[in-house]
Amino acid sequence: MADAHYGNIDIGATYKISSGVVKTANKIYNKLNSGIEITLVPESIVTPCEDDPSIPKNHFSLMPINEILKQSNNSVIDDISVVICVEPSSTIRRRDGTEVIRHTIKLLNLSRTTIEVMIWGAPSKKEGVQLQQKYYLQETTILAIKNGRVCEYNGKVLSTLSNTHLILNPTILEADKLRTWFDQNVSDTHEPSVKYASLPPPTTRMTISDIRRQEEDMGQHHHCILKETTVRIKIESFCYRACSNQINGNECKKRLIQNEELNWYCSKCETTLIECAYRYIVQIQLEDHTDTLWAIAFDEGATQLLSMPAEMLYKLQFDPDVESDTEEVIKFVLNKQYIFKLTYKKEKYNEEERLKVTITRVEQVDFVAESNILLEQIKEMHDEMGAEE
Repeated sequence: MADAHYGNIDIGATYKISSGVVKTANKIYNKLNSGIEITLVPESIVTPCEDDPSIPKNHFSLMPINEILKQSNNSVIDDISVVICVEPSSTIRRRDGTEVIRHTIKLLNLSRTTIEVMIWGAPSKKEGVQLQQKYYLQETTILAIKNGRVCEYNGKVLSTLSNTHLILNPTILEADKLRTWFDQNVSDTHEPSVKYASLPPPTTRMTISDIRRQEEDMGQHHHCILKETTVRIKIESFCYRACSNQINGNECKKRLIQNEELNWYCSKCETTLIECAYRYIVQIQLEDHTDTLWAIAFDEGATQLLSMPAEMLYKLQFDPDVESDTEEVIKFVLNKQYIFKLTYKKEKYNEEERLKVTITRVEQVDFVAESNILLEQIKEMHDEMGAEE
């Protein structure tokens, strides 16, 4: 029956159902508030019809975030909130080796409390991408969640299920009230509960001092772009030997251990390899006119900066048959400006809080584009000075 009707039923459309079987809802599988459910049988007929204004397109049993945080794990709830942060999508590897796309967003509602939502799979590719685009454009977005699951992940969060329904900017009274409240009371404030909303989107230019000033507001990954000068690169241990096995079309990348036979063992794949791959893990000190900062560059970012793979740099340092050395490569990129895309977050280590910064991408400076950015900044400063006068 599912195969017969699945592709013919759209969310939000109106249908007439004939010869359906009405029975008491099975709460093991049906998490809706209704006490009854309709089961389709071979004789059932589902016919699309014109929308009836008297039938609401969506029915929500809305719960404020401060109440959601009190719910037990695996509770299924409805929520409507303002989207105040959207992180770029990430690929998560399941225990069975398969991969799934995930977006993590942060919500705020009238209770002045925030909560994270993890959007998985197909909704991440559709609604997650839409939310990310609106966030980059700094558009205020209201998100309604139908059938979100409460779970534990460094605190209470919401997670999507296969029957979760995400609606952007729904045309319901609660959405209008929430937007009005946010625009009038929150969007231009810096209250502790909504500071996350004031953090810049991933395309925003920042300085090192900007990052340090926002250090107390973190707790999760944030993204930014900086124009920095490389002042020091640690080359004492710049790479590691990694597993090159393919798992579902993706490289394993697990750090290898050398066994007694001088072969390489991967604890993740549980296999022994004769050859290994080399992957970067480089510590780089960056500097601008405001401060200095240490960051870590993994394989992609370090390869873009050093213009060679880790295996080649390893041979330059340790292969006696190679005439050149690593110092020449490092000198070539020191004291030069680059555009760095970073992720950063605050974490606790030995009871001390520290800032962890990772370089995700390195680009050459486009001086024409940089000049246009400076001219725009000068114009904004001039306009502000004129307004004050």
